[in-house]
Amino acid sequence: VVPEEEAKVEFKQTDKLPDNFPSDFPVYEAAKLEGYWTASGENIDGISAIWKTSNDPADLITFYKSELLKNGWEMATVFEDATSGTFTITKDTQEGFVGITKEGDTALISVTIGLSQ
Repeated sequence: VVPEEEAKVEFKQTDKLPDNFPSDFPVYEAAKLEGYWTASGENIDGISAIWKTSNDPADLITFYKSELLKNGWEMATVFEDATSGTFTITKDTQEGFVGITKEGDTALISVTIGLSQ
């Protein structure tokens, strides 16, 4: 039995996305990037990023539904209501999910994308 390579996980609190974050993924302009995590494994690299904004979650859901499709991403809505939404996304060898939630007066946008190596 060959041991699996352990994943390497790293968190960065920054206002800039990593270079390998998909350039065609839409970023909501009024949101502030809080930071991101990267994970590297044997066959896939992963990126999770979190943004905060004072905008309404319903507006964010509408934005992502429209802009993801414009940029060639396929999307399946898993859950959606007036204050939150979660959908899976795929494009080529990339797949992940977008989560939008309300936290007090702030909306959080969480994006996780796996990039096949």
